[in-house]
Amino acid sequence: MSTPPSIGETIAGRYELRALLRECASRHVFRAFDLDVEVEVAFWWMHQSLFAEDTERLAFERRVLELKALKHPHLIRIFDVGRCAQGPEAAQANSFVALQLGTSADLEQGLHAGVPTEDGNFLRYAEGLIAAVQGAHEAGKVHGFLTPSDVVEVAG
Repeated sequence: MSTPPSIGETIAGRYELRALLRECASRHVFRAFDLDVEVEVAFWWMHQSLFAEDTERLAFERRVLELKALKHPHLIRIFDVGRCAQGPEAAQANSFVALQLGTSADLEQGLHAGVPTEDGNFLRYAEGLIAAVQGAHEAGKVHGFLTPSDVVEVAG
């Protein structure tokens, strides 16, 4: 696994990392500020170990670009995918993805911690998830993995 960038660093001349939200087997997830459009985003710094060969990295990037075209009010939007050399492993670029910040992160953290949530919050999330999956299927896309933070709650 490559060394992740540090809070305060700017990646690709555009994404200023503000906080580490979580780390998982495939990526580090940061809250970042997109200096080009002046909005906060979720920023995935992908672990290099996922891509034994460049063909795997290209396939990942192609799939992200396909999903970038998918637009639904209950799904997070993908804004950007790219590569950037960073830190001690600068000889090999890391892949990154910039996405809309999900609005269900509190629900996800509570579920992982075993904290009960209000029925209304859970039902609102479930309705959003169902609508998002249906929208993806209607667009000919099949999800591989969804978490509560992938769903955007829409007021009303």
